[in-house]
Order: sequence, then C-alpha cells, then structure tokens
Amino acid sequence: MQKLEIHSFFEKFIYLLLFFIVSTLNAENFKLKVASYDTLTLYLLTKIEEIKDENGFSSRRIPRSDLDFQKIREHLLQIDADILAIQNLRNEAEALNILSEDYSCFVNKRSTQSHRGIGICWKKNKFPISNIQIHKADTSPFFFKTQYNQERFVELQIPIGKSYYSFWSVYLYVDKERRTDQLHLLNDLLRKNKNFFVLGNFNDPLSKRTLSWKTLSEGLLIFNTGRYVKQRCLKNKILTSLILTDLDLKQKLTPVPFSQNEEALLEAKELLESCPVLLDVELQENPL
Repeated sequence: MQKLEIHSFFEKFIYLLLFFIVSTLNAENFKLKVASYDTLTLYLLTKIEEIKDENGFSSRRIPRSDLDFQKIREHLLQIDADILAIQNLRNEAEALNILSEDYSCFVNKRSTQSHRGIGICWKKNKFPISNIQIHKADTSPFFFKTQYNQERFVELQIPIGKSYYSFWSVYLYVDKERRTDQLHLLNDLLRKNKNFFVLGNFNDPLSKRTLSWKTLSEGLLIFNTGRYVKQRCLKNKILTSLILTDLDLKQKLTPVPFSQNEEALLEAKELLESCPVLLDVELQENPL
C-alpha cells in the first residue's frame, strides 16, 4: 500500500512538473520583439558604380562595402527581432545577407531592379507555420490612381496561441498625394483585419491631428506606438519608421541607434534612411 501511495505521489509530481514546464514555454512564445529596419540600400554588386532607377535616373545608391554589411549585421543582431520588416531592398538574398541563419524572409519582387522593395523576415524555428499575402492595388477602390497599381503591402500571418496575428511591412511615398492614396488603401485593407501590426517607414510621423493620421485611422481601431517618441539615430530628422497596431498595448516602440556617439550618427546617415525601431510585445492571451 505504501509503495502504491509513493508511486501515485511521484506520478502527480511529474505531471505537475511537466505542466509547469509546458506552461512556461507557452508563455515565452507570447513575448515578441517586432522591428522595422529601413536601409539606404543593400546592393550586392562587385564594383562601385552608380545605380539607375526604373526611369533611368541616377538613384545615388552605391553598393555596400563588406564593412557596411558587417555594421548592419551587428546592428540587427543587437536588435534580435522575432519579426522584422525591411525596406529598400530588391530580393531575399539581400535580406538574408544581413541576417543570421535563424530567419526566413519574403520580399515583394518588382518588375524592375528598383531598390524600393519591401520585405518581412521571421525566426523560422519560433514560427514554423506562416502564410504570406501580397496586397496589390489593382482591385482597389476608385480613389487609388491607376499609375500606382503596382504598389504592394506584404502581410505575414502567424498563428500564436488561439489566434492569428498579422504583421505588415510597408513603405510609403515621400510625395504627400501619393502617400495619402497609400494610406487610403491601407485603411481599407486593415478594416478587414484584427490582431495586426504595421511596420515600416511612413515618411510621416502620423501625428494625431494630421490629415495622414485621419486618413489611415478613419473607422479603424489603430494605435501609433511611436507617438511622442523622439528618434535618436539621425540628426535633424523626425521619427517616421513606426509600428502601428489595433492592440491596446502599454508599450511604446524604442528607436535603436548604432550608438549615441557622434561617429555613430554619421555612420547611420550613410547606412540608414530612417531610424530603426523595436517594440517588445507581451500578448495578453492564454496559451493553447
């Protein structure tokens, strides 16, 4: 009888221990680091030459040196994002060249060799199940002009716990009219979604009372985690790389400079178009 009681107690102890371990692992899966990284260019060419854009005009974007790539790799290792939106690149090879082997990536492939592509990367071991959607403007509402029909937003869908979450990589135009058209389209797409994060360079701080923010947020529950946050990477620039979400989080995004010294600020100007940003997310949901 005593042996049975000991055996029964031991089994219960093992079950409780396993339950605790599994619960702890599930809880860790709900802590995410999402980031947006906007490079000037990631050209992988063997000689220095000036690059022409799709219209034949000089883009003043020259290939990166090995030292440049090393600096960017080290910066991204420091950020260590679980999900990373990247702007200003042409293909997956350029993205994977600056990341560790932990990542899978998708880049929207444009019909030209333009550097203005957008991509999204994720840690493949942490998120083995994922789905990519490319949202084009060809079937968009009437307000989106024909000449912008090739514009795309890339969406990564991932099951986490009992829900699906979507992570969007975007790059918006500097031109105000074209950017407003993009914001209209993005608003229309996001209305059909929930549990989303939108990451990228909006070329606008999306301040609360501006037309840009009103256009994007009309009829949509959305929060700007970068509001009132000052950028610390590039001199004389406002923060335009942002992370938006429909989740009412307490966390604010954090700009991630190379470092705070003067030399690093000068380096950043040569390597980055806008300040990289990172958001630590703790999803408030019970695991499966």
